[in-house]
Amino acid sequence: MEIFSADEMFFLQKSNLFAGLSAGELSRITPLLKKIQIQNKKYIIHEGEISDKIYIIYHGEVEILKRDPLTKRNFVISHLTAGAILGEISLLDNAPRSASVRAKGKTTLFTLSISELHRLRTISIEQHDFTYFKIIENIATNLEKQIRITNDVIVKTLNRELEHVRARVSMGIIIVTITIIMVVYLFTMGILSIIYAQTGAGGVIIVIVISVIVLLAIKRMGYPPATFGITTKNWQIAVKEALFATLILILAVVMLKWLMLQWAPSYHSRTLFEFSLANNFRRSVILSIVGLLLYILLVPFQELIIRGALQGPLEDFLIGPHKVFWAILMSNILFSVTHIHLSIEFASVTFVAGLVWGWLYSRNRTLIGVSISHIITAIWTFNIVGL
Repeated sequence: MEIFSADEMFFLQKSNLFAGLSAGELSRITPLLKKIQIQNKKYIIHEGEISDKIYIIYHGEVEILKRDPLTKRNFVISHLTAGAILGEISLLDNAPRSASVRAKGKTTLFTLSISELHRLRTISIEQHDFTYFKIIENIATNLEKQIRITNDVIVKTLNRELEHVRARVSMGIIIVTITIIMVVYLFTMGILSIIYAQTGAGGVIIVIVISVIVLLAIKRMGYPPATFGITTKNWQIAVKEALFATLILILAVVMLKWLMLQWAPSYHSRTLFEFSLANNFRRSVILSIVGLLLYILLVPFQELIIRGALQGPLEDFLIGPHKVFWAILMSNILFSVTHIHLSIEFASVTFVAGLVWGWLYSRNRTLIGVSISHIITAIWTFNIVGL
């Protein structure tokens, strides 16, 4: 017979299984108990097996796992710590185990044989002793608590799942809406490029119209603006990261211009830096300043459409370990394609830069950093380097 310390006896008397037992009643149970130690990740109970044991966790923690019958994979559904009872339902129905139990770290348990408890029932009836029936009452009380907790968890889980489904539906709607709008934009810009040599003014108007539609859709969906990057949260970190990424981008632009000077015949007569903004000033100071300011004001709207209303929802809509990558790639392909009416080369450059901006946005989910990087990179590329 195993001898238990005073601390262990005190623990047993306060445990869910033996609560309310007197010292004398508990002394009739302790000869039936054994103390065991289970190493980390070792299974205590296997789902589907027939077992004769009830367990009480003394030290440590265990994971409750349920097997998916289709994939045969085990999923952790809950955790239990010291004082919890394992396998007590087998005392009532003797059915196969309904779930698996695995130690999470080194775990110490007390074990009790169900067949020994059944013999105790016979003794209790013959000697008018209520020890067995008190244990059964404790098990029933414990199961009642578990059922109440399980019901609460199920309700909360269903509510979360319902909210998740609603969010996915909403995000899906806005993604489809933006995609359709951008396709219309492409056709419109293509038509304008045929009718007129310049499409800048038309493009600005279309982007503003799309932005208004997006903002109205965001307001109607009822989600906070931060969901779509309209927030100042983490703006300081976002700006620091954006400036660092912008430094890399502008150096890459200089390198690209240098390579074109070496290899592209049409660039042989040009210089590495061409201050086109200064040339515009000589032609029309007011128009150049107004044009520059309009572009600076337009960039946040572009980022709202591509990053806030498309990439962000895609990150929330998609599933899987690489969903952020695919969200950045898919939204950025659309971003670059919207520039293809200008030239293939221009669309290619915007695609590379857009990957960087997409990465920046995914890190902080605010439009501030990406908008700053977009503005600085564009001014550097077109007005200083003169690509």
